[in-house]
Amino acid sequence: MTINPRGYLEDPEDEIQRMGTPQTESVVAGTRKKAVERCLEEAKGRKLLAVQHFQKNIWQCIFPGGEDED
Repeated sequence: MTINPRGYLEDPEDEIQRMGTPQTESVVAGTRKKAVERCLEEAKGRKLLAVQHFQKNIWQCIFPGGEDED
């Protein structure tokens, strides 16, 4: 493999091998969509925990001795 003065590889196939396969727009969009979905799932989990924590605090305010005193 020889390099010409401009720094380009002589064989385009060699350059493709060196650079790897280009990602198509759909692959990039799919990856981005998965990342967004994962972030939304994490946010839902955090929101659920926050709501549960809030509800627990409210119950403790209403019934200072404990939640389920019968």
